[in-house]
Amino acid sequence: MRLRLSILVIPLLLLVNTNFSYTRTQRYHGQTIADIVRLPESEIDIGLACLVLAKEAYPDIDINAYLDLLDRMAFNIGKIAKGSEDPEARIGALNTFLYRPGRWNGNITYEYDLDDLEAKETKNKYLNGYLNTQKGSCITMPMLYIVLAQRLGWPVYAVCSPMHFFCRYIAEDFKKNNIEPTVGGGFSYDLDYVMDTDVPKKAIDNGVYLRTLTNKEYIGRLLTINAFFHYQNSETDKAISYLTVATKLDSTCSDAYWNLGISYFMQARQLKNKMESELRMVDISALATAPTKIDNHLIPREGFEHDRVAFERRKIHEKYVPQINQFVQTGKSYRKEAEELGIVLEFPAVFFKKQAESINEFIRKGGY
Repeated sequence: MRLRLSILVIPLLLLVNTNFSYTRTQRYHGQTIADIVRLPESEIDIGLACLVLAKEAYPDIDINAYLDLLDRMAFNIGKIAKGSEDPEARIGALNTFLYRPGRWNGNITYEYDLDDLEAKETKNKYLNGYLNTQKGSCITMPMLYIVLAQRLGWPVYAVCSPMHFFCRYIAEDFKKNNIEPTVGGGFSYDLDYVMDTDVPKKAIDNGVYLRTLTNKEYIGRLLTINAFFHYQNSETDKAISYLTVATKLDSTCSDAYWNLGISYFMQARQLKNKMESELRMVDISALATAPTKIDNHLIPREGFEHDRVAFERRKIHEKYVPQINQFVQTGKSYRKEAEELGIVLEFPAVFFKKQAESINEFIRKGGY
């Protein structure tokens, strides 16, 4: 991905005017993600939402402790920006705090986890994992950027490209407003994402990729990550529930439709396996009453027994086959919806190589 390095705010700004404000977080008192998305758009705390989602993978997480940490981070970033309303100064303040070591951040920087470029590990899918390890992914690095900007009242929102998130600063006449947190908050053109991941034109026209997301739409996209977590744990019903909510929050989320298709196919397969198990039990029972030999004479099975087996097999088919067919048809319908919206299912082989090269170039120039 072809990026330019961001303009960074000079650390000495810490020593001057600290006239700024930031929004203190909401507190966690047992809210579910359903409670959060019922709120008006302007009242949604993305940080709280991300941590509530993380609680499903980390049940013992102390959400309020992490919210306090995020508040302290936002406070320090605000001191660096010293009340500036200039977009580049604000972006520079975020980049300085997150990616440049110094006394303003206790010499702690938040880096890309080069050992997990594809974000397969659980810690690289959730905000607490990034805060704990200071190593993140294209999921968690934009997530933290957005959470901190929101606390400062800065208009930074999520944008989705195939299997990747980045950020966008929304301000009048500010054109170079894409922010790529995985490479130190550098700028990248939309066309770079299109070319690097072979985005189909209809996916852009339909708003699937490269569109600025609202808070609720962003949460909808994040729900697909939790859905996959439940799918991996054989909790297909929970996965379907989350993916369904995701499509309601963001009707352009083709990933959610595609994964709904996969989930319904899985349900069909599970039912088919259950049906076949019950049919085997009927067959085993029939073998117990199969013809036997006494003194070389075959004792035949009674006719009614043959009818009983056929009747039981028919009942089992009638019980399962209609539901199996329904799940298959539903799965096909969701996959068709995803295809019509536009979806990228596999990255070009060179994508992650380019990503690693961009990160290493940023590091060679003094980043992290």
